[in-house]
Amino acid sequence: MIQQKVEDALSDALLSHEFMDGDTILVDVDEDGQIVLSKDDNGEKTPEEALGVGV
Repeated sequence: MIQQKVEDALSDALLSHEFMDGDTILVDVDEDGQIVLSKDDNGEKTPEEALGVGV
């Protein structure tokens, strides 16, 4: 179910050209439980850095 929600949100965003080839996309959940996608403008990060794990 989570995978499907992320895929739906991501495919909609890609089809509407919100993100471009090479963009790093951060996936989060808002207070209402909705998937939120955002472009990482801070350069390339490892998944651990993006999550703040071990930093």
